[in-house]
Amino acid sequence: MVTYILDGSKMLSRETAHDELARALHLPEYYGRNLDALWDCVSTMQAHVALVSSAAMLEALGLYGKKILSILEEAAQKNPAFSFSQE
Repeated sequence: MVTYILDGSKMLSRETAHDELARALHLPEYYGRNLDALWDCVSTMQAHVALVSSAAMLEALGLYGKKILSILEEAAQKNPAFSFSQE
């Protein structure tokens, strides 16, 4: 299984969060850079995603950061080929 590392310290605004998600997860060019598009991509992914520096992301993004975490956690619950961890 491929492992992708997300760096929460680079996710300090919605724009930079989606930049980091697209870069780190190798999302397609057509990635819509919103939460629905994130779900569409990760819910069918075959990979492990590890989020480091999650506290920095949560402090900067607040509720939006929690929504990103929720999407990643829900994808891991619903897709047996996808797993997620955070530090």
